[in-house]
Amino acid sequence: MSDSESHPPPTSRRQYLSKAAVTAAVPGAALTAAVGKAAAEIDDYDWSDDGDYIERTDDLDEIRAYMPYLRISPDSRRQLIGLYGWKAQSPDHDTDAYYIWARYTHQDAAADDLTLLDRAFSVFASDSHLWDHEPSIIYVDPQTGEIEKAVVTGYHHFPLEITNPTLSEGEIEGHETHLNLNVVDPWHHYTHDRLENGVDVTNFARFESWLEHRDSWIDNGFYENSNPVAIDNPWSFLEDTHSWWAEGTWDYRAGKWWNMLGLRGADDATNVRFD
Repeated sequence: MSDSESHPPPTSRRQYLSKAAVTAAVPGAALTAAVGKAAAEIDDYDWSDDGDYIERTDDLDEIRAYMPYLRISPDSRRQLIGLYGWKAQSPDHDTDAYYIWARYTHQDAAADDLTLLDRAFSVFASDSHLWDHEPSIIYVDPQTGEIEKAVVTGYHHFPLEITNPTLSEGEIEGHETHLNLNVVDPWHHYTHDRLENGVDVTNFARFESWLEHRDSWIDNGFYENSNPVAIDNPWSFLEDTHSWWAEGTWDYRAGKWWNMLGLRGADDATNVRFD
């Protein structure tokens, strides 16, 4: 992963933090203010910010208020290890971003791995594997605390953008702040559930800081074929990022092939963005 490429921000880091503290004193902005815990200071030496100035924090009480609620099957529930989150703020963007990764012990092979058509194209490429990491990003108006939109993995790490989302009420009284997502078996990517509410999976799974796990996940190769900007800059999906996979990798090409062939959950990917 290359060093981050940052332009000088319009204000200094100290000035920006001071400004954020004043903003948090506004009643509406208080919904997204840090709760009780000082912001985590993260080194920028190996982050891919794509020219943005990004402040990263991991106040779990605040992140919990915006984590998605999931409709999840018994099988996926048994495989789920936990949710891992962080928050991004930037003077280059009008929203705050809450970035949540769901981590599973493994991903099972799909039933259509056994079809002759799929076998002909991918004898060596079953989609079963150890560990599975599925992202969701929630974009919030820092003044009102309201969710403006979300981008989640909708099909093998290709993005599903959700506007006018159906939400559940949570920790912030009078405000609906939990996006309802359906976990698609066996791949664990998402569809947006507009009919039924999900559940707080942290009642039976872990809820931890992604920032504290990021380096070890990179060291273990979990992001080996990923697009670093997609991992590190949540606003990139609102501009020109098309996948969590790096373009040119087998994973990136395979996702497009599977969708064109109608395989591996393609029926649920009608609103997923591939280009």
